[in-house]
Amino acid sequence: NIIRGIAIGPNDDVYLADAGNRRMQVMNRMGVWQRTFGQGRFGGDMRGLAVDFDNEWIYVSDSANNQVDKFTLSGTYLLSMGSRGTGPAQFVDGGRELTLGLNGNVYAPDMGGYKTNVYSPQGVHLFSFPSPAESPPNGGFNWPFDVEVDTARNAVYVADTFNHRVQRIAEDGEISTLPGSGVDPAEDGLDGPAGVAVGPDGLLYVVDTGNDRVLRFDAEDRPAGLVG
Repeated sequence: NIIRGIAIGPNDDVYLADAGNRRMQVMNRMGVWQRTFGQGRFGGDMRGLAVDFDNEWIYVSDSANNQVDKFTLSGTYLLSMGSRGTGPAQFVDGGRELTLGLNGNVYAPDMGGYKTNVYSPQGVHLFSFPSPAESPPNGGFNWPFDVEVDTARNAVYVADTFNHRVQRIAEDGEISTLPGSGVDPAEDGLDGPAGVAVGPDGLLYVVDTGNDRVLRFDAEDRPAGLVG
């Protein structure tokens, strides 16, 4: 009932954020139901999922409660990180998609807070960027939907959705934008990009939602064609 998040775990088990029923569901690779967990804990607006394969943990973006919940893959609740508010460790409008970076750190975009929060696996807030958060468009995110950590490029990519751009934050903190960012969609610019991911081929994939397409970018952030 309103599935809003999906992730693949060990043994190709499929983890589903069943937002309408406020629970997590797990299926095997053949679609056979395995188990349910998290009942009574989620606020209902569940979004992104991220799996830590090494430690067998799963993180759930519980947007309605303005926090990220951590469970074992078997469904045991461990801890929560974040709360509602305007502070550096808080969410103004809940997190959305999640991704894991070096040392298993959790990256969670704060859509209404114009920033991305970063937490340790122990739930400690490490930092947020940009810091301080800025209102869009000058440096600030405008309802960022997704974030991806690319360890090969030593960079973080943010789908800065309502600014119609993808921002790249380098290891030294320098911010740049991908080609097509901030350009009129009529002139082949991005239109509400809502997803970013690095594939096994090393390419960066961008879901250009408003243009109904998926773009590819090479290791130098140059356009590398469309998917499909």
